[in-house]
Parts: sequence; structure tokens; C-alpha cells
Amino acid sequence: AHSGARLAALAPAAAVLGAELEASLSSGAIAAQLAAVLHAVKPPLVPVLSAETDDTSISSSDDLVNTDTDEMEHTGEARTLDERPVKGNVSVALESEVPAVTVPILLVVGVMRQIFRRYIQRQMELHELTLLPPLHKLRNAGLASPLARKLFTCGQLLGAETFYFFIIPMLSWSASPNAHPPMFVTFFAVNIYVGNWLKNFFALARPAAAAGSDTAHSTSDFGWPSMYLVNAVAVPFFAMRYWYGGFGSGTPFSEQNQLATFVSYVLAFLWVAVIAFARLFSGASSPADVQGGMLVGGVLVRVWLPICDSVNDWIVGDDSYLLGLPQWAALLSGAALLLAVHPFTLSERRSWSAFGYSFKAIAFGTAFIIGSNGAAIWGVNDYFLAPTSPTLTKAFTLQLGLTDTARLLARNLLGFATLLALWHTSTFVSQLLEARLLRSAPAPKAVLPNLMRHAVTFSTMGLATSLGLPLAFRALQI
Repeated sequence: AHSGARLAALAPAAAVLGAELEASLSSGAIAAQLAAVLHAVKPPLVPVLSAETDDTSISSSDDLVNTDTDEMEHTGEARTLDERPVKGNVSVALESEVPAVTVPILLVVGVMRQIFRRYIQRQMELHELTLLPPLHKLRNAGLASPLARKLFTCGQLLGAETFYFFIIPMLSWSASPNAHPPMFVTFFAVNIYVGNWLKNFFALARPAAAAGSDTAHSTSDFGWPSMYLVNAVAVPFFAMRYWYGGFGSGTPFSEQNQLATFVSYVLAFLWVAVIAFARLFSGASSPADVQGGMLVGGVLVRVWLPICDSVNDWIVGDDSYLLGLPQWAALLSGAALLLAVHPFTLSERRSWSAFGYSFKAIAFGTAFIIGSNGAAIWGVNDYFLAPTSPTLTKAFTLQLGLTDTARLLARNLLGFATLLALWHTSTFVSQLLEARLLRSAPAPKAVLPNLMRHAVTFSTMGLATSLGLPLAFRALQI
């Protein structure tokens, strides 16, 4: 009455709207739209009903379930709204979703992972506010400094995987067996595995600037802990503690060579400082990554020191067993177990990159240990222990004559040339096997060629370094 509209004029409009609504309901357009929405959310299971079934006979959800069950007992199958049959246990198929299941130990591991991961993330946030601004200024100023560039290049080289896989063969062929190279190589492989296990377990990203930095290297995996710093702390400081002892509690060797002990420790600290500077300067690692790498490396030194001699005796023993298994079987079983418990994320490339590093370390370490045991049993170590055999220690102390120096150089030149040839040969053989593996293996297929190549090439390198080439050196008397 207050709007001024005449009621008589509204009657024709109401009639038109009523006719349109009746047409829509009779055509089933609204029902089709509702069915499409339900199908987009999740297609519920409906029974296969006969054409004579009256839709209005089902008055409640309980009636629908009862009708579903009775009908499926007769037809033996259920179908979704898109007419896909559901086979198997119908009661299980009717579940809307699968509930999450766990066990107490996995629940505790998950909770602890979240606690430590959040703590590390808080450290990263704190460092981003306090340490990264001056680091950015230092990096910008150091890019124009020749000294900073040289330190950066040196640090990247000393921490790279290539450097260690150059040093390991040289020490294996040039150091005395009394230095226990097999035990050191095993320790190095353990460092690689533990560091990459932690990378994938915590899955903490690298600094945002690492991906676009021209100076950042080895950034295909996660950031924490920095593997450069794990090895930079663990390897040299384990060597210092093993050969020289700790400060104030030296070994007889360090007491007789106090200057060498002092210089060695100074060089070890400089080693760590240069590698840490390189990772921070490049932006590849955050301060938290570097700090975590140092912490993990120090812990590994403390864990390895009490067992290192027992490990070396087991490696070179002529009757070594573990849990009733001969050494080779124990090593292969242990390698499979380590890979089985290695965390990874199926759809994350950084996770597979870290898994690949662990895979290489396990392949090389396992083959190297088996070869070292064979070298000890077949008397190769006795040849290297002979007083006439040239070693790096004699070379550094100027105890080698011209002939022995030539023998030492020939040994290493022949060894590295052979390793290079074996690398290309094993890679070629691996490529022949990869196509067949891809045809028969399930997903994810993208990583299988790399894992196959790692298994073939690095196990070949490990066995050749510890057994094949030493046998050749003894036969050639070099």
C-alpha cells in the first residue's frame, strides 16, 4: 500500500514465473545440476536399480542403504554416479574416506620432527633479521675483491664431492695401510648418508637467493644441514683426534711431533672457516644450514671415535661376520636396509637429489669395504707396508729418492687413468640397462636411470679403488 504498486498488475507476472518454475522442475534441469555438483565433490555409490523401481519408495537414508545392500546382494556389484562398477567388499567401498592409521613410534617420530623443524625455522627467521643483511653487504663488497673471490673458489673446491672422490683414491694408493684408509672412507660414506637423511627428514629449503645466484653451487637438494660443513668438520677433526688426540691428551705421535700437531689443528680450523665462508658468501647456505652442518659433523666425530678401531679390524679381518652373516652378505643387507629407511618425498626433486647422494655413498662405500677386505686377505696390504714401497708420508718428509718418487707418480697416474676409463665404461653399460629397467619398473620412472647409473658406476669405482688397482700395482711393482 505504501509503495504505490497495484496488486492487480502483479498477477500476470506471478503467473509467468510459476509457469517457468513448473517447466524447469518437469524437465529435470535442477536435478541434473545437483547431480553434477555431487559428482564433482565425490561420487557416492548408488545401487543398480531396475527400471520398475519407484523413486519415491525410498523415504530416508536408512531405506537407501537397505535398498543398496539388498540390490547389491542380487546384482553382485555397486556403481558410482558415473556408472563405474565397484568390485570387492561392498562395506569397505561404501566408506566415504579411509581413516588415517599410525603406530605409537611413528607418531612420536612425527611429533619430534615437527618440534625440531619449527625450532630450526625460528633460527632461520632470526638469522634472516640479524645476520643476512650484513652478509648481503659483505657479498656485494666481496664480489669486487680478488681475495674474496679466491677464498670463495678455494672453499667451494675443498667442500665439493669431486674433491673427496679425488682424495680418496690418492690416499688409498699412496698412504700406508697403518693409516687405516678403509675406516676413513667408511666414515666419509656414513657422513654423506646421515647428512642427506637429515636433509630429507626435515625438508628445509635453502635461502631464497640460492636459486638465482651465479655463485651458488650444489643447490639441487634441501639446505639443512649443509653437507659441505658436515664433511668439513667431521673428516679433518676426526683425523686430528685419531692421530694426534685432543688438546691436553695427545697420543705418543703428537708428543713426538708437537709442531706438526699444532700446524695440523690450525689447518683444520682454517679448512672449516674457508668452506663456511664460501657457502655463506655464495648464498647457497643460510647461517642455520652452516651451523647445523657443524653440529652434525661434531656429533659424528664423537660417535665414530669409540668404534673406529673395531670397525677397521672388522673391515680388514679375514674371518669377519656380523649377526651370523659373512661380511659381503652383511654389507649388502645393511645397504638395502639403509636405503629402505631413508626418508624421501615422492614428488619433490630436491628430495630425490639428496636420496641420490646417499645412494652413491652407499654404493661406493659398500664396494670399497668389500674390496678392502679382499686386499687384506690376498696380501696387497703387505706389499704397501713393505719398506721399499713409496708413500705420501715418505714423500712429505723427503725420504723418497728419484726412483721411488717416479713409482709413486706412476701409480697415481695409472690409477686415475684407469678410473676414468672405468667411469665411462660403466656409464655406457648402465645406459644399456636403463631402457629395459624403465619398461618393467613402476613409477616414479624419472629417477630410476640415475639410481641405476649410481649403482653401477660408484660400486665399480669403489671396488677398483680398493682392490682392482692395488692388485695391478703389485703386479707391476709400482
